[in-house]
Amino acid sequence: MKKPDTVQGVRGAVFGGRRPIDMHRYAVSEDLRPYVRNAWFIDWDLGPEGTHTQGVLAPPAVNISVQPGEDGVTGVQTRADARHLTGRSWVRGLLFRPAGFSILVGPCLHQWVDRRCPVGDAFAPVHDLRACFASGVDHAEQLAAYEAWLRPQLRTIDEARRQQAEDVVETIRIDRTILDVGTLESRTGLSERSLQRLLRAWVGLSPKSLICRYRLHEAMHLLTERPDTDLADLAFRLGYADQAHFSRDFAKVVGEPPGAYVQRCLGARPT
Repeated sequence: MKKPDTVQGVRGAVFGGRRPIDMHRYAVSEDLRPYVRNAWFIDWDLGPEGTHTQGVLAPPAVNISVQPGEDGVTGVQTRADARHLTGRSWVRGLLFRPAGFSILVGPCLHQWVDRRCPVGDAFAPVHDLRACFASGVDHAEQLAAYEAWLRPQLRTIDEARRQQAEDVVETIRIDRTILDVGTLESRTGLSERSLQRLLRAWVGLSPKSLICRYRLHEAMHLLTERPDTDLADLAFRLGYADQAHFSRDFAKVVGEPPGAYVQRCLGARPT
């Protein structure tokens, strides 16, 4: 079977150092691409006693994951998440687009914010899928099995509204001058109330939360690459009235203030 196409990772933020972890991101088949951003396959070998904790501020989208003895649907998370890895194992996941998960549940993404549940509680069981992943077949066959599991569960939705929500989120993501809802109204031609209704139903978050999320992603990437960045200047560039408000939002979402984040990133760098 032909090797699946790899894709560039969607912009999220990973922190906590690097360890022997092998990650591949694959494009899904064309019929699923409007809904699924990519499949992600991770394998690791930390040794018999090895452990590693990886912090992740994921993009605002839903993930489905399957691994030995565990599986889950993880809704949009409003705070950074810690993933604990031990020994040797693997996980296979699907990252949906911000409005893509609606193809499985309809326009009710607000009900999935900060929600986690076993896959079988909401969708078809994954016993056969897990067996396929554990069997050692190549990644192309594993991805094909994932897609075959997913397709029968797709439902009919309002594609125009879903795409409209995707377009708004993409506008926020790529236009770094959008620092408030008023600017987003101007860019999209939608009123604040219309934006709120659209994004709550199809993405799960408010316009303000999405703007904050993407700007904090930018802050984390910048602080990781340039730890000497002046925090007051960064706060101003991200649209905050002062450094204190930026630090408060950063700590609320990431779990620690910017200064502590920078020190931890510096400590994780190889010497």
